[in-house]
Amino acid sequence: MDHTHEHKDLAASTNGRVSGNSWKLPKTATAYGTSPPSRSQSSAGHKTKWHVRMEKTKCEHAVKKLESELKQEKQTAKQQKREITLQRQKASEERRRLEQEKAIVHAAFIL
Repeated sequence: MDHTHEHKDLAASTNGRVSGNSWKLPKTATAYGTSPPSRSQSSAGHKTKWHVRMEKTKCEHAVKKLESELKQEKQTAKQQKREITLQRQKASEERRRLEQEKAIVHAAFIL
């Protein structure tokens, strides 16, 4: 089996020097391979198909909706705890006030 490698001419640099690597191909403005040139500067969204992007968007919206519902539930629970605490404080203050009035009335009655 005779394998002959075909060497391609190299593009000279601006100084007239040539690369020592014979396997390098000359550079071109667009890198055509087996496929047409890729849009390297375009966003990832343009490189995916529409229905794939829409599925991803639906998933993101579902996650955001669930997250907001959980936050709302947490906020509601926190508010309920706060209201219960305030009611307890008011009841305690009322009991204390009644005890003081009772003590004053009792002291006045004894004298």
